[in-house]
Amino acid sequence: MTMRITCFAVVAAIFFAGTGTSLAQKVWTLEECIQYALDHNITIKRQELAADVSSNNSFQAKMNLLPGVGAGFNHSFNFGRTVDPTTYDFVEQNYQSQSMGVGANMTIFNGLQNINNVKRQQFNLMAKLAGVEKAKNDVTLNIATAYLQILFSQEILEVAKAQLEVTRLQVEKMRKLVDVGNKAMGDLLQIQAQEATDRLEVINASNNLKIAYLTLTQLLDLDSAEGFEIARPVTAQIDEALVAPEVEEIYAVAEKEMPQIRMAEYMVKAAQKDLAMARGARFPDITLQSQVYTYYSELQTQYYSYEQQLRNNMSKTIQFGINIPLFSRYATQRDISNAKIARNDAELQLREAKLDLYKTIQQAHADAIAALEKYRSAAEAVKANEEAFKYTEQKFGVGLVSAVEYNEGKKNLTKARADLLQAKYEFIFKTKILSFYMGNNIELK
Repeated sequence: MTMRITCFAVVAAIFFAGTGTSLAQKVWTLEECIQYALDHNITIKRQELAADVSSNNSFQAKMNLLPGVGAGFNHSFNFGRTVDPTTYDFVEQNYQSQSMGVGANMTIFNGLQNINNVKRQQFNLMAKLAGVEKAKNDVTLNIATAYLQILFSQEILEVAKAQLEVTRLQVEKMRKLVDVGNKAMGDLLQIQAQEATDRLEVINASNNLKIAYLTLTQLLDLDSAEGFEIARPVTAQIDEALVAPEVEEIYAVAEKEMPQIRMAEYMVKAAQKDLAMARGARFPDITLQSQVYTYYSELQTQYYSYEQQLRNNMSKTIQFGINIPLFSRYATQRDISNAKIARNDAELQLREAKLDLYKTIQQAHADAIAALEKYRSAAEAVKANEEAFKYTEQKFGVGLVSAVEYNEGKKNLTKARADLLQAKYEFIFKTKILSFYMGNNIELK
Protein backbone atom coordinates (compact mmCIF):
# COMPACT_ATOMS: atom_id res chain seq x y z
CA MET A 1 0.00 0.00 0.00
CA THR A 2 2.85 2.36 0.87
CA MET A 3 4.56 1.56 -2.42
CA ARG A 4 1.39 2.43 -4.37
CA ILE A 5 1.05 5.76 -2.61
CA THR A 6 4.71 6.55 -3.30
CA CYS A 7 4.37 5.69 -7.00
CA PHE A 8 1.24 7.80 -7.27
CA ALA A 9 2.97 10.78 -5.65
CA VAL A 10 5.93 10.46 -8.03
CA VAL A 11 3.66 10.25 -11.09
CA ALA A 12 1.62 13.25 -9.89
CA ALA A 13 4.76 15.29 -9.27
CA ILE A 14 6.06 14.47 -12.75
CA PHE A 15 2.70 15.37 -14.28
CA PHE A 16 2.38 18.73 -12.55
CA ALA A 17 6.04 19.55 -13.13
CA GLY A 18 5.53 18.76 -16.80
CA THR A 19 2.45 20.97 -16.90
CA GLY A 20 4.34 23.93 -15.45
CA THR A 21 7.26 23.32 -17.79
CA SER A 22 4.99 23.16 -20.84
CA LEU A 23 3.55 26.53 -19.92
CA ALA A 24 7.00 28.05 -19.68
CA GLN A 25 8.36 26.38 -22.83
CA LYS A 26 5.62 27.52 -25.19
CA VAL A 27 6.29 30.61 -27.27
CA TRP A 28 4.08 33.40 -25.97
CA THR A 29 2.65 36.16 -28.11
CA LEU A 30 1.76 39.50 -26.56
CA GLU A 31 -1.94 38.72 -26.92
CA GLU A 32 -1.48 35.37 -25.16
CA CYS A 33 0.45 36.99 -22.32
CA ILE A 34 -2.27 39.58 -21.83
CA GLN A 35 -5.08 37.02 -21.93
CA TYR A 36 -3.28 34.70 -19.51
CA ALA A 37 -2.76 37.57 -17.09
CA LEU A 38 -6.40 38.62 -17.35
CA ASP A 39 -7.49 35.06 -16.56
CA HIS A 40 -5.11 34.44 -13.65
CA ASN A 41 -4.15 37.78 -12.09
CA ILE A 42 -4.95 37.83 -8.36
CA THR A 43 -5.71 41.57 -8.25
CA ILE A 44 -8.33 41.15 -10.97
CA LYS A 45 -9.86 38.16 -9.19
CA ARG A 46 -10.11 40.14 -5.96
CA GLN A 47 -11.79 43.00 -7.80
CA GLU A 48 -14.26 40.50 -9.25
CA LEU A 49 -15.00 39.15 -5.77
CA ALA A 50 -15.62 42.71 -4.54
CA ALA A 51 -18.03 43.15 -7.45
CA ASP A 52 -19.81 39.93 -6.43
CA VAL A 53 -20.29 41.29 -2.92
CA SER A 54 -21.64 44.53 -4.36
CA SER A 55 -24.02 42.52 -6.56
CA ASN A 56 -25.35 40.74 -3.47
CA ASN A 57 -25.85 44.09 -1.72
CA SER A 58 -27.70 45.44 -4.74
CA PHE A 59 -30.02 42.42 -4.80
CA GLN A 60 -30.65 42.72 -1.06
CA ALA A 61 -31.53 46.40 -1.40
CA LYS A 62 -34.25 45.46 -3.88
CA MET A 63 -35.55 42.67 -1.64
CA ASN A 64 -35.82 45.14 1.25
CA LEU A 65 -38.74 46.74 -0.59
CA LEU A 66 -40.79 43.57 -0.08
CA PRO A 67 -42.69 42.68 3.12
CA GLY A 68 -40.94 40.70 5.79
CA VAL A 69 -42.84 37.53 6.71
CA GLY A 70 -42.34 35.33 9.77
CA ALA A 71 -44.02 32.46 11.55
CA GLY A 72 -43.88 31.30 15.15
CA PHE A 73 -44.94 28.32 17.26
CA ASN A 74 -44.83 27.89 21.04
CA HIS A 75 -45.63 24.88 23.20
CA SER A 76 -45.93 25.55 26.94
CA PHE A 77 -46.02 23.32 30.02
CA ASN A 78 -47.90 25.16 32.77
CA PHE A 79 -47.61 24.29 36.51
CA GLY A 80 -49.29 25.78 39.59
CA ARG A 81 -51.37 28.93 39.51
CA THR A 82 -51.64 30.21 35.94
CA VAL A 83 -54.11 32.03 33.70
CA ASP A 84 -56.25 29.99 31.36
CA PRO A 85 -55.67 31.69 27.96
CA THR A 86 -59.19 30.82 26.80
CA THR A 87 -61.15 32.22 29.83
CA TYR A 88 -58.48 34.43 31.44
CA ASP A 89 -59.41 32.86 34.78
CA PHE A 90 -56.81 31.77 37.32
CA VAL A 91 -56.47 28.02 37.58
CA GLU A 92 -54.32 25.75 39.71
CA GLN A 93 -53.82 22.86 37.37
CA ASN A 94 -51.02 21.45 35.32
CA TYR A 95 -51.72 21.62 31.60
CA GLN A 96 -50.17 22.17 28.19
CA SER A 97 -50.94 24.90 25.67
CA GLN A 98 -49.84 25.94 22.21
CA SER A 99 -49.80 29.18 20.29
CA MET A 100 -48.89 29.81 16.67
CA GLY A 101 -49.08 32.63 14.21
CA VAL A 102 -47.88 34.20 11.00
CA GLY A 103 -46.96 37.87 10.75
CA ALA A 104 -45.83 40.29 8.09
CA ASN A 105 -44.46 43.82 8.20
CA MET A 106 -43.69 46.34 5.51
CA THR A 107 -42.31 49.85 5.36
CA ILE A 108 -44.68 51.99 3.34
CA PHE A 109 -42.71 55.21 3.57
CA ASN A 110 -39.42 56.16 5.23
CA GLY A 111 -38.36 59.26 3.38
CA LEU A 112 -37.63 57.16 0.26
CA GLN A 113 -34.57 55.76 2.00
CA ASN A 114 -35.16 52.23 0.72
CA ILE A 115 -35.70 53.46 -2.85
CA ASN A 116 -32.55 55.58 -2.72
CA ASN A 117 -30.63 52.67 -1.22
CA VAL A 118 -31.59 50.52 -4.21
CA LYS A 119 -30.19 53.13 -6.56
CA ARG A 120 -27.10 53.66 -4.43
CA GLN A 121 -26.29 49.94 -4.43
CA GLN A 122 -26.79 49.80 -8.19
CA PHE A 123 -24.30 52.63 -8.66
CA ASN A 124 -21.88 50.93 -6.26
CA LEU A 125 -22.16 47.73 -8.31
CA MET A 126 -21.49 49.57 -11.57
CA ALA A 127 -18.50 51.30 -9.95
CA LYS A 128 -17.11 47.92 -8.83
CA LEU A 129 -17.57 46.46 -12.32
CA ALA A 130 -15.76 49.49 -13.74
CA GLY A 131 -13.04 48.83 -11.16
CA VAL A 132 -12.64 45.32 -12.56
CA GLU A 133 -12.16 46.78 -16.04
CA LYS A 134 -9.63 49.30 -14.70
CA ALA A 135 -7.66 46.49 -13.06
CA LYS A 136 -7.64 44.63 -16.37
CA ASN A 137 -6.39 47.75 -18.17
CA ASP A 138 -3.61 48.23 -15.63
CA VAL A 139 -2.51 44.62 -16.04
CA THR A 140 -2.66 44.93 -19.83
CA LEU A 141 -0.41 48.00 -19.85
CA ASN A 142 2.04 46.40 -17.41
CA ILE A 143 2.25 43.24 -19.53
CA ALA A 144 2.76 45.27 -22.72
CA THR A 145 5.52 47.30 -21.05
CA ALA A 146 7.35 44.16 -19.89
CA TYR A 147 6.90 42.46 -23.27
CA LEU A 148 8.33 45.41 -25.20
CA GLN A 149 11.21 45.61 -22.73
CA ILE A 150 12.11 42.03 -23.66
CA LEU A 151 12.04 42.88 -27.38
CA PHE A 152 14.24 45.90 -26.73
CA SER A 153 16.66 43.85 -24.63
CA GLN A 154 16.83 41.16 -27.30
CA GLU A 155 17.82 43.67 -29.96
CA ILE A 156 20.37 45.32 -27.68
CA LEU A 157 21.90 41.88 -27.05
CA GLU A 158 22.09 41.21 -30.79
CA VAL A 159 23.83 44.55 -31.34
CA ALA A 160 26.30 43.77 -28.57
CA LYS A 161 27.03 40.32 -30.02
CA ALA A 162 27.53 41.76 -33.50
CA GLN A 163 29.96 44.35 -32.17
CA LEU A 164 31.85 41.66 -30.26
CA GLU A 165 32.16 39.58 -33.41
CA VAL A 166 33.54 42.55 -35.34
CA THR A 167 36.13 43.14 -32.62
CA ARG A 168 37.10 39.48 -32.57
CA LEU A 169 37.82 39.59 -36.28
CA GLN A 170 39.96 42.67 -35.76
CA VAL A 171 41.86 40.94 -32.95
CA GLU A 172 42.69 38.02 -35.25
CA LYS A 173 43.76 40.36 -38.03
CA MET A 174 45.86 42.47 -35.64
CA ARG A 175 47.53 39.34 -34.19
CA LYS A 176 48.65 38.29 -37.67
CA LEU A 177 50.02 41.76 -38.38
CA VAL A 178 51.94 41.73 -35.09
CA ASP A 179 53.32 38.28 -35.88
CA VAL A 180 54.76 39.49 -39.17
CA GLY A 181 56.04 42.68 -37.59
CA ASN A 182 53.71 45.14 -39.34
CA LYS A 183 52.03 46.23 -36.08
CA ALA A 184 53.25 46.90 -32.58
CA MET A 185 52.17 44.75 -29.64
CA GLY A 186 50.54 47.84 -28.08
CA ASP A 187 48.02 47.98 -30.93
CA LEU A 188 47.06 44.35 -30.29
CA LEU A 189 46.66 45.00 -26.57
CA GLN A 190 44.42 47.96 -27.30
CA ILE A 191 42.12 45.95 -29.52
CA GLN A 192 42.10 43.04 -27.07
CA ALA A 193 41.04 45.46 -24.34
CA GLN A 194 38.17 46.53 -26.59
CA GLU A 195 37.24 42.86 -27.07
CA ALA A 196 37.04 42.43 -23.29
CA THR A 197 34.86 45.54 -23.06
CA ASP A 198 32.57 44.22 -25.80
CA ARG A 199 32.35 40.87 -24.08
CA LEU A 200 31.26 42.65 -20.89
CA GLU A 201 28.59 44.52 -22.88
CA VAL A 202 27.26 41.17 -24.11
CA ILE A 203 27.13 39.85 -20.55
CA ASN A 204 25.34 42.99 -19.34
CA ALA A 205 22.85 42.84 -22.22
CA SER A 206 22.24 39.14 -21.54
CA ASN A 207 21.60 39.84 -17.86
CA ASN A 208 19.22 42.67 -18.73
CA LEU A 209 17.32 40.30 -21.02
CA LYS A 210 17.05 37.73 -18.22
CA ILE A 211 15.73 40.40 -15.85
CA ALA A 212 13.21 41.51 -18.48
CA TYR A 213 12.00 37.93 -18.85
CA LEU A 214 11.82 37.55 -15.08
CA THR A 215 9.71 40.71 -14.81
CA LEU A 216 7.21 39.44 -17.36
CA THR A 217 6.94 35.97 -15.85
CA GLN A 218 6.38 37.50 -12.42
CA LEU A 219 3.58 39.62 -13.83
CA LEU A 220 2.11 36.42 -15.25
CA ASP A 221 2.54 34.71 -11.84
CA LEU A 222 4.53 31.88 -13.43
CA ASP A 223 6.74 29.86 -11.12
CA SER A 224 9.91 30.35 -13.14
CA ALA A 225 11.29 32.16 -16.18
CA GLU A 226 13.19 29.00 -17.16
CA GLY A 227 12.30 28.03 -20.73
CA PHE A 228 9.94 30.99 -21.13
CA GLU A 229 10.12 32.59 -24.57
CA ILE A 230 8.13 35.29 -26.32
CA ALA A 231 7.23 35.47 -29.98
CA ARG A 232 9.03 38.20 -31.87
CA PRO A 233 6.74 40.15 -34.17
CA VAL A 234 7.52 40.04 -37.86
CA THR A 235 7.65 43.82 -37.99
CA ALA A 236 7.78 46.04 -34.93
CA GLN A 237 8.37 49.18 -36.89
CA ILE A 238 7.70 52.87 -36.63
CA ASP A 239 4.32 54.10 -37.86
CA GLU A 240 4.43 57.89 -37.84
CA ALA A 241 0.68 58.15 -38.52
CA LEU A 242 -0.01 56.95 -34.97
CA VAL A 243 0.84 60.37 -33.53
CA ALA A 244 -1.48 62.21 -35.92
CA PRO A 245 -4.48 62.51 -33.53
CA GLU A 246 -4.33 65.50 -31.22
CA VAL A 247 -4.42 65.16 -27.44
CA GLU A 248 -7.95 66.57 -27.21
CA GLU A 249 -9.20 64.12 -29.82
CA ILE A 250 -7.72 61.15 -27.97
CA TYR A 251 -8.99 62.41 -24.61
CA ALA A 252 -12.53 62.89 -25.94
CA VAL A 253 -12.65 59.18 -26.76
CA ALA A 254 -10.81 58.05 -23.63
CA GLU A 255 -13.13 60.00 -21.33
CA LYS A 256 -16.03 57.87 -22.58
CA GLU A 257 -14.11 54.58 -22.85
CA MET A 258 -11.84 54.42 -19.82
CA PRO A 259 -13.33 52.60 -16.80
CA GLN A 260 -11.63 54.82 -14.21
CA ILE A 261 -13.79 57.72 -15.39
CA ARG A 262 -16.99 55.65 -15.31
CA MET A 263 -16.06 54.35 -11.87
CA ALA A 264 -15.60 57.89 -10.52
CA GLU A 265 -18.89 58.99 -12.13
CA TYR A 266 -20.78 56.11 -10.52
CA MET A 267 -19.24 56.94 -7.15
CA VAL A 268 -20.55 60.51 -7.48
CA LYS A 269 -24.03 59.18 -8.20
CA ALA A 270 -23.80 56.78 -5.27
CA ALA A 271 -22.73 59.65 -2.99
CA GLN A 272 -25.72 61.67 -4.17
CA LYS A 273 -28.03 58.82 -3.17
CA ASP A 274 -26.25 58.63 0.20
CA LEU A 275 -27.13 62.28 0.70
CA ALA A 276 -30.74 61.65 -0.30
CA MET A 277 -30.93 58.79 2.22
CA ALA A 278 -29.50 61.00 4.98
CA ARG A 279 -32.13 63.65 4.21
CA GLY A 280 -34.83 60.99 4.20
CA ALA A 281 -34.22 60.39 7.93
CA ARG A 282 -36.05 63.70 8.60
CA PHE A 283 -39.35 62.25 7.41
CA PRO A 284 -41.75 60.04 9.40
CA ASP A 285 -41.67 56.26 9.02
CA ILE A 286 -44.98 54.67 8.09
CA THR A 287 -45.24 50.92 8.55
CA LEU A 288 -47.87 48.26 7.98
CA GLN A 289 -48.07 45.11 10.07
CA SER A 290 -50.45 42.15 9.90
CA GLN A 291 -50.75 39.02 11.99
CA VAL A 292 -52.78 35.84 12.11
CA TYR A 293 -52.65 34.22 15.56
CA THR A 294 -54.34 31.27 17.30
CA TYR A 295 -53.82 29.07 20.33
CA TYR A 296 -54.82 25.82 21.99
CA SER A 297 -55.24 24.95 25.68
CA GLU A 298 -55.41 21.47 27.18
CA LEU A 299 -58.00 22.77 29.72
CA GLN A 300 -60.59 23.16 26.95
CA THR A 301 -60.24 19.70 25.39
CA GLN A 302 -63.37 18.50 27.21
CA TYR A 303 -65.40 21.11 25.35
CA TYR A 304 -63.62 21.60 22.02
CA SER A 305 -61.33 19.52 19.87
CA TYR A 306 -57.83 20.65 18.91
CA GLU A 307 -58.98 21.78 15.46
CA GLN A 308 -62.03 23.59 16.87
CA GLN A 309 -59.89 25.51 19.32
CA LEU A 310 -57.53 26.62 16.58
CA ARG A 311 -60.48 27.90 14.53
CA ASN A 312 -62.32 29.50 17.46
CA ASN A 313 -59.26 31.22 18.91
CA MET A 314 -57.95 32.63 15.66
CA SER A 315 -57.13 36.32 15.77
CA LYS A 316 -56.36 38.56 12.77
CA THR A 317 -54.74 41.97 13.09
CA ILE A 318 -53.80 44.74 10.65
CA GLN A 319 -51.88 47.64 12.13
CA PHE A 320 -50.57 50.90 10.73
CA GLY A 321 -47.80 52.67 12.57
CA ILE A 322 -46.10 56.03 12.22
CA ASN A 323 -42.88 57.12 13.84
CA ILE A 324 -42.21 60.84 13.71
CA PRO A 325 -38.62 61.98 14.38
CA LEU A 326 -38.69 65.01 16.64
CA PHE A 327 -35.20 65.26 18.06
CA SER A 328 -32.27 62.99 17.20
CA ARG A 329 -29.62 64.84 19.20
CA TYR A 330 -28.27 66.34 15.95
CA ALA A 331 -27.48 62.88 14.53
CA THR A 332 -29.58 63.38 11.41
CA GLN A 333 -28.02 66.76 10.61
CA ARG A 334 -24.56 65.30 11.20
CA ASP A 335 -25.29 62.47 8.75
CA ILE A 336 -26.53 64.97 6.17
CA SER A 337 -23.44 67.13 6.59
CA ASN A 338 -21.11 64.12 6.28
CA ALA A 339 -22.99 62.92 3.20
CA LYS A 340 -22.53 66.34 1.58
CA ILE A 341 -18.81 66.19 2.33
CA ALA A 342 -18.60 62.67 0.84
CA ARG A 343 -20.45 63.84 -2.27
CA ASN A 344 -18.11 66.80 -2.70
CA ASP A 345 -15.13 64.49 -2.25
CA ALA A 346 -16.50 62.10 -4.88
CA GLU A 347 -16.90 65.01 -7.30
CA LEU A 348 -13.29 66.03 -6.64
CA GLN A 349 -12.15 62.45 -7.26
CA LEU A 350 -13.99 62.52 -10.59
CA ARG A 351 -12.23 65.75 -11.56
CA GLU A 352 -8.92 64.29 -10.43
CA ALA A 353 -9.50 61.12 -12.49
CA LYS A 354 -10.21 63.20 -15.59
CA LEU A 355 -7.15 65.38 -15.01
CA ASP A 356 -4.93 62.33 -14.46
CA LEU A 357 -6.23 60.75 -17.66
CA TYR A 358 -5.66 63.95 -19.64
CA LYS A 359 -2.14 64.33 -18.22
CA THR A 360 -1.32 60.69 -19.01
CA ILE A 361 -2.50 61.08 -22.61
CA GLN A 362 -0.77 64.44 -22.93
CA GLN A 363 2.49 62.99 -21.61
CA ALA A 364 2.26 59.87 -23.80
CA HIS A 365 1.58 62.03 -26.87
CA ALA A 366 4.52 64.33 -26.09
CA ASP A 367 6.78 61.33 -25.40
CA ALA A 368 5.73 59.69 -28.67
CA ILE A 369 6.53 62.82 -30.66
CA ALA A 370 9.85 63.19 -28.85
CA ALA A 371 10.65 59.51 -29.47
CA LEU A 372 9.83 59.93 -33.16
CA GLU A 373 12.16 62.90 -33.45
CA LYS A 374 14.80 61.03 -31.49
CA TYR A 375 14.34 58.02 -33.79
CA ARG A 376 14.80 60.13 -36.92
CA SER A 377 17.90 61.75 -35.47
CA ALA A 378 19.26 58.42 -34.23
CA ALA A 379 18.67 56.80 -37.64
CA GLU A 380 20.76 59.54 -39.27
CA ALA A 381 23.39 59.14 -36.55
CA VAL A 382 23.57 55.38 -37.15
CA LYS A 383 23.96 55.89 -40.88
CA ALA A 384 26.68 58.50 -40.39
CA ASN A 385 28.53 56.44 -37.78
CA GLU A 386 28.35 53.31 -39.95
CA GLU A 387 30.02 55.20 -42.80
CA ALA A 388 32.55 56.76 -40.44
CA PHE A 389 33.39 53.44 -38.78
CA LYS A 390 33.67 51.71 -42.14
CA TYR A 391 36.21 54.32 -43.21
CA THR A 392 38.03 54.12 -39.84
CA GLU A 393 38.11 50.33 -40.07
CA GLN A 394 39.75 50.51 -43.49
CA LYS A 395 42.33 53.02 -42.30
CA PHE A 396 42.98 50.94 -39.19
CA GLY A 397 43.65 47.92 -41.37
CA VAL A 398 46.46 49.71 -43.16
CA GLY A 399 47.81 51.39 -40.06
CA LEU A 400 46.63 54.95 -40.73
CA VAL A 401 44.70 55.24 -37.42
CA SER A 402 45.48 53.95 -33.96
CA ALA A 403 43.55 51.33 -31.99
CA VAL A 404 42.25 54.10 -29.73
CA GLU A 405 40.69 55.89 -32.69
CA TYR A 406 39.29 52.60 -33.96
CA ASN A 407 37.72 51.82 -30.56
CA GLU A 408 36.26 55.31 -30.32
CA GLY A 409 34.59 54.98 -33.71
CA LYS A 410 33.20 51.59 -32.79
CA LYS A 411 31.94 52.93 -29.47
CA ASN A 412 30.13 55.77 -31.20
CA LEU A 413 28.45 53.35 -33.61
CA THR A 414 27.33 51.06 -30.81
CA LYS A 415 25.86 53.97 -28.86
CA ALA A 416 24.06 55.28 -31.94
CA ARG A 417 22.48 51.87 -32.58
CA ALA A 418 21.41 51.54 -28.94
CA ASP A 419 19.87 55.03 -29.04
CA LEU A 420 18.00 54.06 -32.21
CA LEU A 421 16.55 50.95 -30.59
CA GLN A 422 15.58 52.82 -27.44
CA ALA A 423 13.78 55.50 -29.43
CA LYS A 424 12.09 52.87 -31.56
CA TYR A 425 10.59 50.94 -28.66
CA GLU A 426 9.77 54.06 -26.70
CA PHE A 427 7.78 55.31 -29.71
CA ILE A 428 6.07 51.94 -30.17
CA PHE A 429 5.03 51.75 -26.52
CA LYS A 430 3.79 55.33 -26.27
CA THR A 431 1.76 55.00 -29.47
CA LYS A 432 0.30 51.72 -28.19
CA ILE A 433 -0.86 53.60 -25.10
CA LEU A 434 -2.45 56.29 -27.26
CA SER A 435 -4.14 53.66 -29.39
CA PHE A 436 -5.31 51.89 -26.22
CA TYR A 437 -6.93 55.07 -24.95
CA MET A 438 -8.69 55.34 -28.29
CA GLY A 439 -10.43 52.06 -27.48
CA ASN A 440 -8.12 49.69 -29.40
CA ASN A 441 -6.51 46.51 -28.13
CA ILE A 442 -2.75 46.40 -27.57
CA GLU A 443 -1.22 44.01 -30.09
CA LEU A 444 1.96 43.58 -32.10
CA LYS A 445 1.89 42.45 -35.73
